[in-house]
Amino acid sequence: MNKLLITIVGTVIVTLGGVIGLNMAGIQLPLLTAQSAPALPSAEVVSPNPIDLRAPTVEVAVNNILVPINYSKRQSLLLLDISLFTPELNQQALERDIPRIKNQILRTLSVMPQEYYRDRNLVMNVQQDLSHVLQQEVSWNVREVLVTKAVYQ
Repeated sequence: MNKLLITIVGTVIVTLGGVIGLNMAGIQLPLLTAQSAPALPSAEVVSPNPIDLRAPTVEVAVNNILVPINYSKRQSLLLLDISLFTPELNQQALERDIPRIKNQILRTLSVMPQEYYRDRNLVMNVQQDLSHVLQQEVSWNVREVLVTKAVYQ
């Protein structure tokens, strides 16, 4: 019991000595003193266009995406057709960006490990990964991605 009490008292004395020493050296520790912390700058995030989840969507087909998959001496190919669902007002913008969308798909899928393409849930995995990647680009406003064809050879 005495050893525990001596250890606690010693720890408190060393801690207070360290805080006082740092304070005297000009290093302030605001979290350990009664001073209030300086106010942090704040920013308000405002969406320029509110998203209406009830707005009707249209399908934009992206067909014949050929993804080269290189492993050692052998090259494999993945042929994909996908459908992207977006609000009607965004259809033309999405159709204009189809080359960029195909590029994003190629960059995403061409670096996946070989086991990715041999998984029996390939279609579901591709659909989830493309949904995640394509929904991150706010200007595309992709609500849903469906894989309509996937041929791995």
